[in-house]
Amino acid sequence: MVETFGAAVLAGGQSRRMGTDKALIPVDGVPMAARVREVLVAAGAASVVSIGGNRVALETLGFSWVPDRYPGEGPLGGIITALTHATHAVSVITACDMPGLTPATIAALVRALDDGQADVALARGQQLEPLVGAWRPRCVAALTERFDSGERAVHRAIADLGVVQVAVTDPRALVNVNTGDELARWVETSLGNIGAMPIEEISVDDLAQRIAQGGAPLIDVRQPEEYREAHVPGARLIPLDQVPDRLDDVRSEGAEVLVICKSGARSRTAANFLATAGITALNVAGGTSAWIASGRDVHVGDQP
Repeated sequence: MVETFGAAVLAGGQSRRMGTDKALIPVDGVPMAARVREVLVAAGAASVVSIGGNRVALETLGFSWVPDRYPGEGPLGGIITALTHATHAVSVITACDMPGLTPATIAALVRALDDGQADVALARGQQLEPLVGAWRPRCVAALTERFDSGERAVHRAIADLGVVQVAVTDPRALVNVNTGDELARWVETSLGNIGAMPIEEISVDDLAQRIAQGGAPLIDVRQPEEYREAHVPGARLIPLDQVPDRLDDVRSEGAEVLVICKSGARSRTAANFLATAGITALNVAGGTSAWIASGRDVHVGDQP
């Protein structure tokens, strides 16, 4: 029987599709990596380290920080790093972008290794999730051999290991979020306080009319590189992950603000959050994509 286990959170990814460090993006006010750490501790982890990522920020969140042996080489390198530094008979290793992970899922993975036969227990929802698992450190030699031969996919690297699959019935528990829109959808469907307040939406035609009349200010909650590529003229950039910390900036814009993103998902999440903070916010349906599709002019670069 596994009495104690250690845990590691893979935080060294480059977050290209998110556009900002996923580990530090707040979900319901808590950075995603910290949410995962809280789950691991609640499940009984004796220690939790982060593999790679922003050392100062992660140590502030309570992690012991371990440098990734293979930075930029993907999660398999992070798993090998975690197992190399493991100090317990079992190490639970997860990605940092799993905001719905639960202590029950972690406990079930650890229990699946009780008989000592399997090398790794992996969560399975609609498909196998190799980045939510309980591992025995003895796996590291086989994984390193596969890695050194050029393999980078975790699901292929474990082909020769003894793998037990643990069914996870709650689909939200294994959702990993790679883009701002994916995060917004997860927040809307999974957090009870989001979506509870009715949010008024306007079309891009309405937006154009308001801009022409000098109406309410427009906040763009996409990431900076998206904004620089093309944005509605006059839109001010406040990325979604910065909105909670910049409420004073939003309030300074006026009594009512319009919120826009790429398609309307992230901006709806931002508008909900602003509404809970007492700010009247209207969501632009269809977002910047609909504005561009309408044939209207856009601005490029860092300035509104």
